[in-house]
Amino acid sequence: MLSKVTKLTPTEIAKTLIEFTQTAFTEEVRNTRYISAIALLRRKENYKAPLLEELVESRKALSHLMQSTFRSLPANPNKTSDILKFNATYSTSAPRTSNEHRGFEAISDLITDCVNKHDYIALIGSRGIGKTALLNKWLNDNTKTKLEVDLNLAWFRIDATKVYQLREGQRFDSAKSNLGNYFKVHSAYVFAKYSGLLQNAAADSQQFDRVRTSLAKTLEGDKRVKFDAAISILQGHQERVVSINTGFWSERFIDSAFEDSNSEVFGAALDVWDALKPILSKEKIGVLCIVDGIDNVSWSKDNKLYIEMCSDAKEFIDAIHTITGNKKAKILLVARPETIPELEVLIRPHGSSAPIGPEVRFASIELSSPNARVVLEKKIAATIESAEFGPERERFEEKVIELQKIDPEIESPQALLNSVRQIGQGYLPRIVDDINRIYRYISNAGGTGTRPFAEERTIAILFDNDLRALLECFVMMNKAQSIASRQKVTGAEEPSRYLEYLLLSGRNYLESTPHSRRRRYYRIPDGEVFPNIFWYDPVNAREHSLRWHGLAGYRMLQLAEKMDTVAGADLIFILQEMFGYCSPVLMEQLEAFVAYGLLNVEFNERREPIHCTDADTSFQHYDALVSLSEKGRMIRTLSFAYIDWLFFLALDTPMHFSEVDDSKRTRFYVHPFSLDGNRVHFFDAYCPTLTTFSRHIMYYSAQELQSIKARFGELDAKFPGLVTSDKALLSWFEIPNSFLPILQSELTGAIAARRAQLNSSGTPGVWGERYVLDLLGAFGLEGRRPEPHGIVN
Repeated sequence: MLSKVTKLTPTEIAKTLIEFTQTAFTEEVRNTRYISAIALLRRKENYKAPLLEELVESRKALSHLMQSTFRSLPANPNKTSDILKFNATYSTSAPRTSNEHRGFEAISDLITDCVNKHDYIALIGSRGIGKTALLNKWLNDNTKTKLEVDLNLAWFRIDATKVYQLREGQRFDSAKSNLGNYFKVHSAYVFAKYSGLLQNAAADSQQFDRVRTSLAKTLEGDKRVKFDAAISILQGHQERVVSINTGFWSERFIDSAFEDSNSEVFGAALDVWDALKPILSKEKIGVLCIVDGIDNVSWSKDNKLYIEMCSDAKEFIDAIHTITGNKKAKILLVARPETIPELEVLIRPHGSSAPIGPEVRFASIELSSPNARVVLEKKIAATIESAEFGPERERFEEKVIELQKIDPEIESPQALLNSVRQIGQGYLPRIVDDINRIYRYISNAGGTGTRPFAEERTIAILFDNDLRALLECFVMMNKAQSIASRQKVTGAEEPSRYLEYLLLSGRNYLESTPHSRRRRYYRIPDGEVFPNIFWYDPVNAREHSLRWHGLAGYRMLQLAEKMDTVAGADLIFILQEMFGYCSPVLMEQLEAFVAYGLLNVEFNERREPIHCTDADTSFQHYDALVSLSEKGRMIRTLSFAYIDWLFFLALDTPMHFSEVDDSKRTRFYVHPFSLDGNRVHFFDAYCPTLTTFSRHIMYYSAQELQSIKARFGELDAKFPGLVTSDKALLSWFEIPNSFLPILQSELTGAIAARRAQLNSSGTPGVWGERYVLDLLGAFGLEGRRPEPHGIVN
C-alpha cells in the first residue's frame, strides 16, 4: 500500500519542498563544516581533474576548427596568407566610435589622419571592444601604402603586459625591465627578422630592405664589427630559442633577452638598435611607437604595480625622441578610457616627476560597442566556407570521415558545420528572448518587472561590452553543448539551453576556485564572464568557520545598490559589522565582482578614480568608490530567477558537509569525472539539490536578518544616518519575493514531467509514486508537513 503522501499533486509536492526550505537545520548539522559538492567529489576521486574538455572526437575536431577562426589574429603586413585569413574573419561594418563614425573605412581614415597630423594618438575603448583587432586591420591595410610610402613611417609595437611579467619573474633583471628597454630590444628583433638579417635571407619588407642596404653602406670599421657581432649573437640566440620552444618562439626570444643569464643577448639587441637609429633618421623614416597593455593591471591590490607602469609609460612618452633618436617619432597608445588621465594624475602622489608636459596632448579616437551580431556572423562564415581556412577545414573533415569508418552514427562534417551556423543564427536572439522571458516570469511571480531589453543593450550588459568575451563564449558554449550531447543529456541540443551553456562556459559543471575566478591583474579564462555570486573559499572563512558565507556576495551587490556609490573599504567594513563575514571572503568577492563587471569603479569628470577621504582603514587598496553595474543587477536577478542556473550554482557553492555528502539531497545528474560514470535523470538531481541549496539560502538569510533587527540600535550608532529604521534596513537585504514562487513553479513542472515519464514506462501509477516517496523521503517528509522556522518579515 502506497503512502497517502503519494496522492499529492505535483503542486502540493513542490509546496511541501518549499515549506521545507524554510525549516531550521539541527544543531548537529549547523556544527559541520562547509564544502561544495564538486569539491567533495573531487576529494573522493583523489583530486582527479573533472571532465571539462573530454568530447567525442568529431566534436573535438570541430572545436579546434572554430578556435582557429574565432581567435584573435595578429597584424602581419608582410605575409599575404595571414592578411587573407584576417580579412576573412573581420567584419568591416561592425566598428563604431563614440562620435558616430560607422564602419572600418571611416575609422581607418580617421586614424590615418590623426597619425599624419599629431605626434600623440590614443585609440580608446573598454576591454575586449575590438581596439587591437581594428588596429591590426589598419596596419595590414596601410603599412605598405600610406605608412611606408605616403607618411614614410616604420611602426614598432610593444605589449606593456610583457613588462609586467618580466618585472614579476624571478629570472629577470627588474632594473632593465622598463618600457624603454623593452621597446629597444623588441624593435631591434623586429628589424633583424623582417630585414632578413637573422635568417641570412632577403628582406620581407621593402622599407627594411632599404634600411639594411643603407646600414651596409654606412657602417664602417669598429661600428661594422660591433654590429656584425651583435647580429651573430642574436642569430645564435634564435637557434637556441627555436630548438626548445614549439610555439611563440618570437615572444620567447624577446622575453628571454631580459633574463639575468642572457645579458650578452640584451646588450647585442641594444647595439643593433643603436646602429639602426641614425640610419632611420638618415633615410628620413619616422618611427610610430604603438603601445598596448598598459592598463591590464588596475586599481586593486596590484595598484602599486599599475602606478609604476603609469610612471614608466610617462617617462617613455617623455623620452620617445631620445629613445628612438628620431625627431619624427610618434606614439599611438591603445588604452581604456581612464588610462590617459591616470598617466597624468595617478603618478603625482607617488613621488614621480611632473606629469606629462603641456606639449603632450593626445588626439583620441574612442570606440563604442560594435555590432556584435555581424561580427559573430563573419566568424561563423569563415569557419564554414572561407577559402582562407580551407586547410584547417580539410583537416577537420578528414578527421571526421576517418571516425565515421569506426562509428557510422557520427555526424558528417557538413552536418557538424551546419549545426554551428544554426546555433549562431539563434545564439544572440535566443539569449535575449530568454532573459526577457525570465523578467516577465519575475513580474508574474510578484517581483519587480522591467521593460523588455533590446538585443544590443542586453548583449552589452551581459558581456560588459567585451566583444572578445562574447566570441569566446560562443566557442565555449558549443563545447558545453558537445559535452552534454556526449553524455546523452536529454535536450542537449535545444536552444532553450543556450543561456545555461553560457554560464557553464565549456564545462559540464561549474567549479569555482580561488585561482579560476577573474582578477583584474591576470589573464581571464576564455569565455569566463559570469561568476557564481554565492561561491566563497571556506579557507578564507576559517576565522568564522561555522558561519555560512554563501550570501556574502549577494549582500555586497545589495548594499552597493542601496548606497549608490560607496568606497570599497566601507563596503567591506559595513558587511563585516552587520553580518560577521570574514574580511578575506569579502575582499575576494569585491576583487572578482569588479573584474567580472558586476561592480563599476567610479570616476570623476577627469576620469580619475574617486577615492574615499577617510584613510583610517586596513583595506586602503580598496578605497576607490564602487557602484552596482547593470550587469551586476542582471546577474544578481538571474541567479535567483533562472532556476536552471541556480542548480549549477548550488553544486558549486559550499554547503553543510552532511547535506552535500547525502547523495539523495545533493546530486549530479552525470558524473563530472567520467563520460561513462553514474548518471541519474536530470530532474532526479535538480529537485533535491535545489531544495537543499534553497534551504541554506532561506534559513541563513532569516538568521542574518533576525540578527541585524535585534542589533539595530548598535548598528545605527555605528553607522548614523545610514537608514531611518530597522524595517528600512531589513528591506535592503531581503531575498527577492519572487524567488520562492518561481522555484515552486519550476519544481512543480519538473515533478509533473518526471512522474508522467515514469508512469508511462512502468506499471501505471507505481513508478511515479515511488519517485515521489524517494524525493520526499530524502528530506524525511514522507508523512508530515515541515515546520517553518519563522522568516523575518
